[in-house]
Amino acid sequence: ALPGSKADVKALGGKVVGGISGGGRKVGDGIKSLGNKIQDGFQNGNGNDTVGVSISGDAILNLIIDDTRAFISDNITVASSTDDPDAGEIRVMAESDLTTVGSTVAIAGGLSQKGASIAGSLTSDNLVRNTEAYVSNLSISGHDLNIIADSDHNHVVVAVGGAGNPSASTNSGSVSGSAGLHVVVTETSAELDSDANMTGDVLVDAKNVTQIISIAGAVAIDGGLAAGGAPDAIVITNDTVAKIGSEADVRADGDVIVSATNREDVLGFAAGLAISNNRVGLSGSVAVQVIITQASASIDDGAKVHADGNVEINGDDRVRLLSLAGAVAGGNKAGVGAALSGNFIFRDVEAKIGKNANVDALGLGSDSGDKGVLISDDAEDSIITFAASGALGQQLGVAANWAPTTIVTFTKAFIDEGAQVNRADGGSNSQDVQVRADHDTDTISLAGSLGISVNSAGLGVALGTRGLYKTVQAFIDDDAEVQAGRHVIVEASSQERMLSVVASAGLAQGFSGAGAVSADVVYNDTQAWIGDNASVTAEGNVIVSAVSESQTLSMAGQAAISGGSPAVGGSNATLIRIDTTEAWIGENANVTANATRGTSNVFDGNRNGAFGIGSKATEAIRGVSVTAVSFDDVILVAIGGELSNSLGFSGSVSDYALVETTRAFIDEGANINQDLSQAHSEQLVNVLASDKTDTIGLAGGLGGGSTAGVGASADFGVLVKTTEALIENGA
Repeated sequence: ALPGSKADVKALGGKVVGGISGGGRKVGDGIKSLGNKIQDGFQNGNGNDTVGVSISGDAILNLIIDDTRAFISDNITVASSTDDPDAGEIRVMAESDLTTVGSTVAIAGGLSQKGASIAGSLTSDNLVRNTEAYVSNLSISGHDLNIIADSDHNHVVVAVGGAGNPSASTNSGSVSGSAGLHVVVTETSAELDSDANMTGDVLVDAKNVTQIISIAGAVAIDGGLAAGGAPDAIVITNDTVAKIGSEADVRADGDVIVSATNREDVLGFAAGLAISNNRVGLSGSVAVQVIITQASASIDDGAKVHADGNVEINGDDRVRLLSLAGAVAGGNKAGVGAALSGNFIFRDVEAKIGKNANVDALGLGSDSGDKGVLISDDAEDSIITFAASGALGQQLGVAANWAPTTIVTFTKAFIDEGAQVNRADGGSNSQDVQVRADHDTDTISLAGSLGISVNSAGLGVALGTRGLYKTVQAFIDDDAEVQAGRHVIVEASSQERMLSVVASAGLAQGFSGAGAVSADVVYNDTQAWIGDNASVTAEGNVIVSAVSESQTLSMAGQAAISGGSPAVGGSNATLIRIDTTEAWIGENANVTANATRGTSNVFDGNRNGAFGIGSKATEAIRGVSVTAVSFDDVILVAIGGELSNSLGFSGSVSDYALVETTRAFIDEGANINQDLSQAHSEQLVNVLASDKTDTIGLAGGLGGGSTAGVGASADFGVLVKTTEALIENGA
């Protein structure tokens, strides 16, 4: 671009795909080559010897490969006006926007006494997308520099299958299936790896948004065998990276912002219905969502960045999932219904200043809010998992379901080894260095089943499980050098709010059984620290804080009723939680907080209320504070009741095992506030570790029978706590 002109490099990608299709809508359509007898069966459906076959299939298959790139590179010089914000903007933007809409409908039916109706519907989408914006290997100057990679994917699909021959005899069958399979692989990156001298702001921004709605439904109705199945699977892999590369030397009179953002919003719904007038009804549904994501924002190893305003590095990943699966089956002889609804998240979120990088943010300017070097890393989950099943049969009714949720996440915000931050003079009195990592999780798990048999056995089984494995870390690593005109804040925080309701029932004239289990396993590691041999100096305060907060409400209930045979049931609510919350200053670190820029609020280990009610209490301090605070609230309920004209037995157990480690310490050889010549008179060193746990466990069992009734229940827990606050010898 010539001096005084605006440079705008833009690449646009993506397309819109829509499809609506259907098959087999005519009753009587089929495989005509099978002969006249089959033809008569389609058309007339009279007599016990007629045979009819109806087959319908429908599918949408999409393979989309999208590569969108915008870049400036290769040993050139780019310059624009340094005075005019509009004329002086240099913008490199890669933008990809894709919307897909599709539906499939397959219907097969017949009127013959014998034969088969088969319907299948499939939607399959495979998306591979790369969106890149970068500036590399050149010299660039102007007012504002914006490097933006923006990827947006919206997907809506419906698959429906129906098969039926309700007037058929027992020598017939209808099978219906509908399936959705969706695989999304995206890479979104924005990078600056060049020298840049800007009089305004520098923005390096990568953002990916994926939104999917997928619905699969199957219905089968027949006089003989009826079977309906609806699986729906969604797999998303998102890799979003924004960075200033190791070869960059960036100077801005305004702000430098590096941001990587992922957004995943998914609704998966699968439902199956099967009804047999004379024989067996089988129904199943599966709704599974697998999310694998990475969001990384960084100033890489060895890079140089100077801003008169702020340097902001933000990594952000948010997942919102709603998974629904339902199955209903009925048969004159037997009905069997099963449903699986699952969510699985694997995530790595990172915001960092790399090894040996040199970063200055003077914090000048009139804007309100935090100023200086601001590093934040955020992960957020909002997940609802629902599975329901029902079955009715003259001889047998069996309903079962499972609602699993798994989350594995690493969330890290840090200044890496040997980095130098705010070593330049001229910083404002509002200049901070903030390193924050946070992971916030909300999960709701619901599962219910009902099995009914008119004459023989009815069984209902429901299972809800969750596994959470979370690591949240915020730190200034070994040998780093950090200064601030106001405060240095290193904070790691983790929150979980978990609700589970699992219920089942079995009703039968004969044997009846019910089982309900809610089981949660949580491993949480929350850490904040200043590393060995690091040097940290603040004119205000130095705050190192780790906080973990968890609320769990888990309920399991079941009931079984039998008119003449035994009724047996069991329920269980279990929580296993291993929690480590630590904050520390490492060996031989040098930390000085002159405490002359006002107070900072830190958690004092108390809370205004119990069981997640009320805010965490704080106190105002000046100086150096190292705190590790943990709150755990647990409510477990397991109940059951069985009634029978024979034997009624009910068993219920609620149990937990909590292993909690909470530590705050200053390690050996650390030097804290060694120079008091410029210190405030209220300067202090605060080291606090606090762990508060509230638990309620309820278990109840009712057994009633004309022959015998037995009800048994148990509630027990194991709690192992280690809580330490100390200053090691030699510190």
